[in-house]
Amino acid sequence: MLNPQIELGGKKLYKKILKLVIVYIVWSVIYAFYITWWEYGIRIDTAILKSVIKLTIYSRYHLWYLPMLIGIYIFTPLLRAMIRGGGGIQYAVLIFFINVILKTILEFKIIPHFELINTLIEKLPLEILSQGIGYYILGYWLYTYGLDLQKRRLLYILAGISVLLTSIISGYVALKDGTLEGLLHQNMSLTTFFEAMAIFVFFKGHYLKKEISLHAGMKIQFLSNLTLGIYLFHDVVLSFFRETQILDTTDFNPILSIPCISSLLFVISALVIILLKRIPVISKWIV
Repeated sequence: MLNPQIELGGKKLYKKILKLVIVYIVWSVIYAFYITWWEYGIRIDTAILKSVIKLTIYSRYHLWYLPMLIGIYIFTPLLRAMIRGGGGIQYAVLIFFINVILKTILEFKIIPHFELINTLIEKLPLEILSQGIGYYILGYWLYTYGLDLQKRRLLYILAGISVLLTSIISGYVALKDGTLEGLLHQNMSLTTFFEAMAIFVFFKGHYLKKEISLHAGMKIQFLSNLTLGIYLFHDVVLSFFRETQILDTTDFNPILSIPCISSLLFVISALVIILLKRIPVISKWIV
């Protein structure tokens, strides 16, 4: 969508934004009723409605991605204008990278006078390139300009070190404190930055230009059309597993339980979305 050579009309962008707004509101209400009814029982009264309104406003935790995506679409015309002007894309990527480094350092509080430095950095307008928009611009830059072989190899090494470092630190803290350490898993951590770049560059280099058969293309498109609905619905299944204690990652070895439960979540969610997509209005606006 950032490629200035591809026509992007205002009407098309407006429809994308409108659908995301509707999806966000509808699924926030769905989860609000789901969680409230699960806790208090299926009924309608003042207490239930107050709970639903509150949970709708706060929204479900995994729906954070939708407002961010809406914001990205809103900023897209401005970003396309910047790219069309030339020169700004490399500068934006550099600022995003610096922002990631600063965020990682400050999260670990490993520098002297942390509070003072953090206060000064927070005065800088770096948040505009945080998370969604930063990765959005980075993806376009990698797709358009790419990396030479030497830089790709360095990136893969850094990504490998990031995965190893994240596993070691997270495992150590979990064993030591009995809590999950998620700092290196955050979107704005330096480890996530290198891992995301490496995955993108790998698939771009190995699969993007390969020709695929018509049958394979139809399968990919079919699964692609389900992904938004699966993302929206999967927490219904996950919450059901959690509340009923039917299935949990601690039931057997996490090395096996996590991929098994994830696969089961994907299959169940996909089957539900396939059925929902048979209803035209729901297919167009809700999933």
